Amino acid sequence: MKRQKRLTIILLSLALIITLACAATFAALGSTTDAQTNAFSPSENISARLSEPNWQAAEAIKLVPGKTVKKDPMITNTSETEEYVAIRITFLHENGSEMDTDTATKLLKWLKIDWSPVWGIADGAYSPEVNQPIIFYYKEVVPPGQTTLPLFNNVYIRDKYDTPALTEDDLDFLVALGQFKIKIEGAALQAQGFESAEAAANELVGLFPA
Repeated sequence: MKRQKRLTIILLSLALIITLACAATFAALGSTTDAQTNAFSPSENISARLSEPNWQAAEAIKLVPGKTVKKDPMITNTSETEEYVAIRITFLHENGSEMDTDTATKLLKWLKIDWSPVWGIADGAYSPEVNQPIIFYYKEVVPPGQTTLPLFNNVYIRDKYDTPALTEDDLDFLVALGQFKIKIEGAALQAQGFESAEAAANELVGLFPA
């Protein structure tokens, strides 16, 4: 197949960073955010933009077990041709190092994320173990000027009233983990030449830097 015009977009989103401090049985959580950094490498007429319009750092600072924080990564096609797009997420430690499978799996046990069914997993795994990074592809063509539905809308921290319930041992794990970040990157590919988004998924996976 003729090589498609493509754009790799390396985007570090407004990373969700959660700090846990044990002051009581179910301690409060606080968070801060890094500035968004967008590094674009355009090829001909392919371009796109990653955004999180409902992310509010002030709300994340008030994050406690049992509370929901809005975080809604989505991609807008800013070019003049139809695109297929993908988002890669990676869970990181405070120092920027990638979490191993065991740590990420334990963390995700206590984070409830409302993944959209319009996005499919192209690479990696979310269940039963979190094999990172995880790449999601959008199942539909994104027309010029249009924006995808968010990969997810909310991040919720489970508490002692949820099933499974957050126990003191679990809280100890979270406190020991300390701050963490959700790193979000995006990639876009010219839709022409592919029969479907699923057919374009492998090509999209290959656009992300190793």
